[in-house]
Amino acid sequence: MRRLTIRSVVILAGIILGACSAASQGSTSPETRSAREQKLVETDSVLRTEATASVDYLSGGMTYKAKRNWPMMQECLVKALRDDKTNVKAWAELAWVCNETKEYERAGLAACCALLLDDENGMAWRELGYAEMQQKNFKKALKALNRAVELNADDVSAREYRDQVREKLRNP
Repeated sequence: MRRLTIRSVVILAGIILGACSAASQGSTSPETRSAREQKLVETDSVLRTEATASVDYLSGGMTYKAKRNWPMMQECLVKALRDDKTNVKAWAELAWVCNETKEYERAGLAACCALLLDDENGMAWRELGYAEMQQKNFKKALKALNRAVELNADDVSAREYRDQVREKLRNP
């Protein structure tokens, strides 16, 4: 059963990572794209100097998260996942940044990848619930958010999202 799960993650990873790369490229002007590519080269250079391990890209992603630079955060997470498709933290963080950028389908897929690897990851359940809530799949959202709160009762965001979903289900 474990091999099937890892194989599923690898297949989903290819789909999601390809989609994330395409989304992060966007349809920007050549000047903007060149500037962005230069920043990526600089980021690659800095990160490769330390090491190209998934952990280093994840760390770089967290640095960009603190700076609220979502495109660069996403780029680092995609690179981390290309190095190690079983990095649960990177999948959960990718779900978070996709929710932050309103890419709810991708967020749900990334959260599912994290959950295939670790079905007790509260952050992944919260991000899946949020993505489902934003897509108006309130019953699925409630199940995911209930699980997130069950795993981490201190997660204020999960409890708030769950309350919002409950309200939507009571008053559609």
